Amino acid sequence: MIGRLVSGRRPEIPADLAVAVGLRETGPGGACAVVVNVAAAGLVRVHYAMTEPAGPTWMQQVRVSERARRRALGAALACGTLDAPGPRGGSERPAPHGWLHVTAGGRSAWTPLDAAGRVPGRAVPVLGRITGLVPGRVWADLHARRDSAWRAWAAREVEDLRAAEEETLRAVPEADMTRPDGSAGTSGWPGVRHGGGLGGHW
Repeated sequence: MIGRLVSGRRPEIPADLAVAVGLRETGPGGACAVVVNVAAAGLVRVHYAMTEPAGPTWMQQVRVSERARRRALGAALACGTLDAPGPRGGSERPAPHGWLHVTAGGRSAWTPLDAAGRVPGRAVPVLGRITGLVPGRVWADLHARRDSAWRAWAAREVEDLRAAEEETLRAVPEADMTRPDGSAGTSGWPGVRHGGGLGGHW
């Protein structure tokens, strides 16, 4: 078993263990893809990409205590994805609530998570354990960047629509409202008589 229990309490963390969780965040301006990576050593990395509409990607790196790291990695190992027999699936499977990827000892497993952020059939809220390594101030900074990018995109869309409207108006020739006898016509398209009711001419 990868990540075997030590003294029946705490899982042994393999030196080559790497864990990633991913999820999709939605808001009034669109959607973003979030991936949090944590390994047995080193900084925790957060990739935050604006996907709907397509936009920038931001990356943050944070230091975590060894206690918090071991707790999060232990939660990932407790899901047992590396020990499950048979095929371990792939990232082409739908994961509307997020996903978990674990690799260690030359083995790799990817699995979608349920609505509670758990591997189906397991009680460990692994999504929350991994994303919880990222401080609130970092999430706040990423959300502020996202909101600013959404506002900038919306402003560009409005400007593009206004420019397109002005271009359309310039391209439409002004209607000739002169009657054949040279007098000014009434309001409406030239050559079309507008009736005042069902009996009129349209």
